[in-house]
Amino acid sequence: MIVGNYMNCIALIGTAFLEYTDGDLFLYCFSFFWLLFGVGFSFASTANLSIVAKLYKENLAKAIGLFDTFAAIGLVLGPVVGSLCFYLFNFKGPFLVLGSTFVIYGFVIERLLSTGIDTNFNE
Repeated sequence: MIVGNYMNCIALIGTAFLEYTDGDLFLYCFSFFWLLFGVGFSFASTANLSIVAKLYKENLAKAIGLFDTFAAIGLVLGPVVGSLCFYLFNFKGPFLVLGSTFVIYGFVIERLLSTGIDTNFNE
């Protein structure tokens, strides 16, 4: 999960600086960064769901429903926040804000995983 999160950080912050490239380099870098983002997101979301399944065995349906509810709220609020960032900071804004958020999220998750969640899934 942590590796996937940091892959997302690299992809988002790298995308913010694509306006300084042109032509084929832009296309190759854009494709690379969004491929990296997709792979990182798949790592992180799979790990998130496995941790939810491990921690909430008795109420798994309720936990995944709550997980999906907050994901839907993010999908509704994301375009509004992204548009505001684009309006205030131009092209780089949404990518830098989201990349910075992922960096902070990465540090928090790294701290939580190192101190409190039992990740032995062989039970």
